Amino acid sequence: MISHFHKCVFVHIPKTAGISIEKKILESLDVKYENRMPFWLGPNNNLNIGPPRFAHLSYDDMIKYHYLSNEIVEKYYKFSIVRHPLDRLRSIYNYKGYNYLCSFNDFVIKAVPRLVEENWFFQSQVHFIRNSMGQIPMDFIGKFENLENDFQIISEKIGLSDKKLPHYNKAKKKVTLISKQIKLARLYKSDKKSFNLLSLNRSNIDITDTVKNCVYKAYREDFKMFDYNL
Repeated sequence: MISHFHKCVFVHIPKTAGISIEKKILESLDVKYENRMPFWLGPNNNLNIGPPRFAHLSYDDMIKYHYLSNEIVEKYYKFSIVRHPLDRLRSIYNYKGYNYLCSFNDFVIKAVPRLVEENWFFQSQVHFIRNSMGQIPMDFIGKFENLENDFQIISEKIGLSDKKLPHYNKAKKKVTLISKQIKLARLYKSDKKSFNLLSLNRSNIDITDTVKNCVYKAYREDFKMFDYNL
């Protein structure tokens, strides 16, 4: 997201409260979320002017597609929010509806290694905020676990008077999941009929050491860069 009024660049990493932050910034400008395209948010139906999506562009892609000029890079406040990799993956698992298809443990072991390679939504958080030189040029990286306090810092920097952050973007419903069931079957190299569409969305899922190791392997950069532990 780029707001010239606030002179800021927000790199929205999936499942790190980004929708709430974007809506808060738009709200301060009296702009509805449906009218967010001028801020480089949402899908792009005209591939002549950029990538298939504007939302969740990495910092490097913002530069690659010339959305960030040298002046913006030098003068605008660049920030992002990160989250514990395991908690973020659990959130993606629920949000994308995989919780209706398989256990979290099976999802991590059998599907995540390929999803990290093939699906941008699952890429590391470091990927979203580094530049082509491998550097992290953010002025501030807040943490989801300290969101209330960190958003206060962001609000002060970009001039938001209302610093209370609402929560948006809940998990998807079961009715949208048939195509995902087929994709998971491909990842599992199994028949889609083997998946049970009964909800497995339980708040207390025992996470094994094997699963923790798989998550660490997939998101090693995030654990190290943002000082998270398992």
